[in-house]
Amino acid sequence: MNLYYKRIIKNDKTSQEQQQIIEKTFNVCNENLFIDKVENIKSADYTQFKKLLNVAKKNDTLVCASSGLLAKNIKELFNLLIYLDNRGVNTIIINENINTTTEQGKAEIELFKKLLSFEKEMTTKRMKSTFEETNAIFSVVVATLKIFSFTCLKHSILSGIA
Repeated sequence: MNLYYKRIIKNDKTSQEQQQIIEKTFNVCNENLFIDKVENIKSADYTQFKKLLNVAKKNDTLVCASSGLLAKNIKELFNLLIYLDNRGVNTIIINENINTTTEQGKAEIELFKKLLSFEKEMTTKRMKSTFEETNAIFSVVVATLKIFSFTCLKHSILSGIA
């Protein structure tokens, strides 16, 4: 079953364009159409999108006009596509020509998985390296403070004797 998603922003022309793109491409059934009507993007809670994600089941296809409706950035989009793929839900994003019902689309999902895995691995390495550098600097600072404290203590003891 195809599940269609669109977001309508008050006084925005692109919302009408989204509808036209979807209607031209697919025969849309209203019960499978999920529409979030929002005043502005920052305050939106995307209730209908969340409902769509809950309703979507294996072999369903999520259809939308643009990836910008599904995610704020590329990493979020990759994570969503992988999440849907893991659940067996296909995705068609018309403007970006993403179609996970095809072999090419499935290969793209595998590439997204590899890219996210690589990015996670690199982030972990950077964090470990930063931690080791910070630990080394901290050790030098502590050693310096110990020497300084010892020198001050020695100086005060010698001053008291004299």
